[in-house]
Parts: sequence; C-alpha cells; structure tokens
Amino acid sequence: MNDHVDPTSEAGRVPQPEMVPVLDVGLTVAEGGVEYPTAVIDAGAHPDVADLARVHAQEGMGDLRTEAMCVPFEDGHVFLLGVWMTSPVHAAFALAFSLPSHTEFLQHVIAAGNLLIATSDPGRAAEDKPAWLAIDLDPASLLRSMPDTSE
Repeated sequence: MNDHVDPTSEAGRVPQPEMVPVLDVGLTVAEGGVEYPTAVIDAGAHPDVADLARVHAQEGMGDLRTEAMCVPFEDGHVFLLGVWMTSPVHAAFALAFSLPSHTEFLQHVIAAGNLLIATSDPGRAAEDKPAWLAIDLDPASLLRSMPDTSE
C-alpha cells in the first residue's frame, strides 16, 4: 500500500503560504541552559499558524518540510523561510527575515539546526508557559540560501 498523498488531490492540497513577518529574534534558554534560536511573530493575524503550536504539542510534528530563499530588497535582502505541513494538519506559511539585521540570528539558526517560533509575547512566557512551534532545519540548505556577502 502506498501512503503517499497526491499533492494535487483535495486531500493532499496544501494551502498557499501566508507571509508572516518576523517581529523580533533572540535566544530562548531552556532548562539545563540549552539555547534555542527564537523568532517572534505576530500570530494574531494568522490564527492557523498560531494553532500549529498547539497541534505540535498534542499530536507531534507530523510531516513538515522547509525551503529557504533570499531575495534582494532595497539596501539588503529578505530571507524567506517557507514551512509546509501536510500532517497531522495542512498548513503553510513563510517567515520573512530582514537582512542584514537578522544575519547574525540566522547564523545561530544554521549552527543550531532548529528554530523556535514564538506565537505569543516572550515577556510573558515564564508566566504563561505557552506552546511554541519548534522545527528542525537543514543547516546546509539554509547556508546555501544566504546571500553572498564576500563582495
């Protein structure tokens, strides 16, 4: 039996990604001192993206893939990180990072191989204990997508 879902079928259709700007970046320090690169987004306008953290906490990550690309923009670049999930739910969104301001942060993401996406106010995290979305990333793929700054 083939478990592959045809992405052109209604059951396999993944929505077009919503563009979600990154409001802030930093490191979340977990118990034991482990640091996780964290991107803060405004999920208020993107309830489907905000709900992914709950789904991830209750049902696990499921089938997720990411893809990155960098686009020249004004005096820098926009680094887009696309995230597509096909199980346990269908969802798609793209995080928009501004370069060069987020370059050092993205280097932390590449080194860690993961990203924590904060969908609520990090200042209240210790009190509220929210579920945030954690994704693993391919560092080599991210590195290939970064702009060449050797010029």
